[in-house]
Amino acid sequence: MAGLLLVIAHPDDEIFCSGLLAHLSSKGVPLHIVCLTRGEGGQIGVPPKATRETLPAVREREMARAAEVLGVESLVFLEYTDPAPDGSRLRAPDHDAARLEHDIAVQINKFDPDVVLTHGSTGDYGHPAHVLMHRMTKNAASKVGVVLYSFNAFFPGSGRMGALNRNDWATILVDGSPYQQTRFESFWEHETQWSVFVGELSSKEDYRSALQQYFIDTSVESYCRQVAGDASRDLMEEWCREIMIDPPAPNWFMRTRYSLIWTLRELARRIKRIIVR
Repeated sequence: MAGLLLVIAHPDDEIFCSGLLAHLSSKGVPLHIVCLTRGEGGQIGVPPKATRETLPAVREREMARAAEVLGVESLVFLEYTDPAPDGSRLRAPDHDAARLEHDIAVQINKFDPDVVLTHGSTGDYGHPAHVLMHRMTKNAASKVGVVLYSFNAFFPGSGRMGALNRNDWATILVDGSPYQQTRFESFWEHETQWSVFVGELSSKEDYRSALQQYFIDTSVESYCRQVAGDASRDLMEEWCREIMIDPPAPNWFMRTRYSLIWTLRELARRIKRIIVR
């Protein structure tokens, strides 16, 4: 089938690469999504759009509509359950590692993509389920021999350090602004999750304005090659040429500087957690 296979943990995680997906769809590149869970442990919406019992079905429908807006041809849900947070602590689904890696490899072989895309190595903003999907997808991609990229790769000056993967330096930056409206319209389908990205607001129009601004602020998307795979099928640069931005070439000083910044940020978070307790 070729094209691109996106492997994510939850419905709405495609938000992090929706500019790329919209661009590839416009070029006729086949797109497929494999989603680990139905987001059972996520928000039910503010105001509520579901109950805890109906949330899985609601989020599955939201994901299907969002995928349709982005031009995705196939959407597969793996049979794993998204656990609710333990207080403020996010969690990954219960799983057998070998079984999950096998399940992902089955989907890679089924779709035979040129490129697989998944979460970054530190879970984007540190979500354990995202870390899990990165690790399992990387293992599966390495064994199958397919090219793998991750999204939310780090690049200096992004203004979104908390959402980027500090160990994944960007090898490709793209400008998603030509697809701003498509990005917004696809995420608009995830009504239960609006408040996760822009906070709790009082009206639909307030959400609309805030989300439109969110997509303006996050128009640059960043990707890191994780597995070289079959280099002859690595079409990412060719696909992205029209919207590609040259990423800064990291040097020793730059890496050291940002490593120190990340260390200080993590130390500050840990101190804050201790104080709150």
